Amino acid sequence: MGEFRQVSLINKLIGHPNIKSAPENDFLRILWHNGMLGLAFFLLLIFQINYFIVYRYFKNKDPIFLTGLLVEVIYLTLGFGFCVMFNPAFQWLLWGIVGFLLGGGSRRISPLEMGSVNNVV
Repeated sequence: MGEFRQVSLINKLIGHPNIKSAPENDFLRILWHNGMLGLAFFLLLIFQINYFIVYRYFKNKDPIFLTGLLVEVIYLTLGFGFCVMFNPAFQWLLWGIVGFLLGGGSRRISPLEMGSVNNVV
């Protein structure tokens, strides 16, 4: 943390890629390498994702949205303990579920929308 205190104010705002120490926390790592603006944008992204997942969960009451919200909560919790961003398997899980949920992939088709089997040529 002492190394971050020694950089100039502009580097604290926009980031400093040459900081040699690596914190064991995703949020501190983003703060050190991307600055305060990068951390603010990252937290805004996480907040927006959580907002849309919660909104769609209360709108549809679909358990897949609850699963997505729980994966986000797991990410936020684990992000304080170690660098989850360095784990590719968790990244695929996290962003795959978020992309599936926010991309409209969880839309269910009723049998009435599909048409009957007799109408298929």
